[in-house]
Amino acid sequence: MVEDIINNGNVKYKGSILEKYYSTYKPYTFKELYFINQKPIISDKQDSRILNENLNYYKYDLWSDERQKVQMDRVHEYGLLRSHGTQHFGPVSIQKGELELQRLKDTYHSILKYGHLPNKFGFISGYFLRYKNRYRFIILDGNHRAAVLCAMGYSKIPVTFQAGSPRIIDYNDIKNFPHVKRGLFSLPLAKQIFKTYFEDDGTKKARNLGLIN
Repeated sequence: MVEDIINNGNVKYKGSILEKYYSTYKPYTFKELYFINQKPIISDKQDSRILNENLNYYKYDLWSDERQKVQMDRVHEYGLLRSHGTQHFGPVSIQKGELELQRLKDTYHSILKYGHLPNKFGFISGYFLRYKNRYRFIILDGNHRAAVLCAMGYSKIPVTFQAGSPRIIDYNDIKNFPHVKRGLFSLPLAKQIFKTYFEDDGTKKARNLGLIN
């Protein structure tokens, strides 16, 4: 989407790749969120139950200490209720889709004019997943900035760790993470979900959704 903004500053939400993404990728359950490219390993009835749970009931961070319920009738981002949707996937309302496009435009023009100034505007933050000697950085704050910087050709982006979150979540230590210890996810299922972050950079998912050839 940002590449389109760079090439056409007047691009509209209707008919954009962002609208196509939101209208195509509409996971309703955890299974639809994590397993577009493969079948999940289901060890017991609890795995089946959690995989088929409505995504709107809880926030979907698998590694946090507590399950946080989503309040659909409360103001979420930029004055819109959570019922308008989330930035990460569809369905979203037209207002939400247009808001996300405008956020990308505003971020792009700000960085184009002033440069990337994390010390002034804040760092992109999150935590690392580690699998063997490989790492993936999970962004908790700064998705729009990361998308813009990548589209603008930045090869390195400074990040920081978010307070209250672990800095590194290691594959070999999954058994000790809260949701696994509580039995919310079985160990085999948690490991499979963990590895999905290393098996696809998003290209395979986009191709399966018909977003790219």
